[in-house]
Amino acid sequence: MKPLNPYQTLIQNLPEAIFTCDTQGFIKNYNKAAVNLWGRELVTGKDKWHGSWKIYKEDGADLPLDKYPTAISLKEGKPYNGTEIIIQRQDGSFQHVTPHVFPLFNAQSELTGVVNMLIEVSAIAGKEKRQAEKYRNLIENAADGIFLIDLRGNFLSANKSGCKMLGYDKESLLQLNVQNLVPPQYAGKLLLNLYILQIGYSVLIERQFKRKDGTFFYAELNVQTISGGNIQVIARDITYRKNAEEKLRLSITHYDLLANATRDTVWDWDIINNNVSYNEGIVEMFGFKHCAVELNKEWRESKIHPDDKQMVSDTTANSFKNGFKNFQLEYRFRCGDDTYKYISERSFILFDENEIPVRMTGVMQDITERKRAEEECRNIKYELAGQKVQEQKKNSESYIKSTGKGTKAHWRRVA
Repeated sequence: MKPLNPYQTLIQNLPEAIFTCDTQGFIKNYNKAAVNLWGRELVTGKDKWHGSWKIYKEDGADLPLDKYPTAISLKEGKPYNGTEIIIQRQDGSFQHVTPHVFPLFNAQSELTGVVNMLIEVSAIAGKEKRQAEKYRNLIENAADGIFLIDLRGNFLSANKSGCKMLGYDKESLLQLNVQNLVPPQYAGKLLLNLYILQIGYSVLIERQFKRKDGTFFYAELNVQTISGGNIQVIARDITYRKNAEEKLRLSITHYDLLANATRDTVWDWDIINNNVSYNEGIVEMFGFKHCAVELNKEWRESKIHPDDKQMVSDTTANSFKNGFKNFQLEYRFRCGDDTYKYISERSFILFDENEIPVRMTGVMQDITERKRAEEECRNIKYELAGQKVQEQKKNSESYIKSTGKGTKAHWRRVA
């Protein structure tokens, strides 16, 4: 491991949580205090905006993404010294912090990211915001379902979101056991390892449950024991995500089948990670060597004819913005020998639950010969039209010559 320089050592040992983000909001670096605050290690380049389970306003309401301190500072390019917010840790506990965000610029005064510092707010006896009632209100109005159950699986309490998630009113739900809500194939089976909870670990799992109306849904559960030996469960409905994952799996399967079965060029773009893959068509159709093909969108865009590049870019951006799942266009694409081929492309876009594009697949068909044939037809058409004009002119001159009509002498006689 590369040794830290004195500046990095200082940051790592500061008592306040500090982390940096790039211009897209992806976390790049963080110190020990940030890990302790969030209760978990992060994956740099994948975790985005913050490392908390969730963030709330000081009054307990959800904090929208565009109101995150990091997002505001990146958007405005200015420091952000905001009001107090509440973060929910990975283990479900809450912590009040004050965010301080400072933009970072390079030598050309271009924004390159932000550095964030989160200062924990000490508990102050007597302040209303620290009273237990406020936490109860926060839990009651949280977007996630929050439940308290005993070791036998009986419900002891549930917040509004939890009751809505399961389709029961609170009074009816508190008469049930967790086993009443599991699919038939899991009836009587242990849903999690109680020993892990009893020795002090929290558990993050996914399980399927049955609502009162008989429909099923998937939930992500953060489970831990609390004082008194009871179990706290924080549940998040992930049905949409699971369905999207299944669509993505089918999409990848279809892509693989299509890529192997067609002579067209098929490309697949993982938008989040900017990875582009191609089938053999990129070699056979365009004459590139495998080693010359770069697996990113910038390489592909560089091969589009300069006169067509803006059209392709605008069409793609418009589809992303308006949620269009497919479109078709024609453009010119540069081959390995620097000649261009005319391409007809059908593109398909996959969006996540937040309507953000995450994957895009394109099928490129070579229509160069068709374009050449169309051009030849146009040339022949123009040539025939020209010949027709010449013939009409010639016929008109012959008519005038034979009849004398249209000459100056003719018009003098008429006058």
